[in-house]
Amino acid sequence: MNRSTNEWKMPVGAAMFFTGFRAFVIIWEKHHVDGPIPHTFDKEWVATQTKRMLDMKVNPVQGFTTKWD
Repeated sequence: MNRSTNEWKMPVGAAMFFTGFRAFVIIWEKHHVDGPIPHTFDKEWVATQTKRMLDMKVNPVQGFTTKWD
């Protein structure tokens, strides 16, 4: 009388199947769809770009907030 049913196995199995299938799709996309990472993500490039933006005073902060650290 107190024995539980096995109805939970089907939804859990379906959820695991679709989760695993989506993981394989993501792995396939990483290998076959996405290209290599652009050179603009290199640390040297970002440092150079940031220094250039500071030298050119790009998008300076103006107004009351310039008084804060």
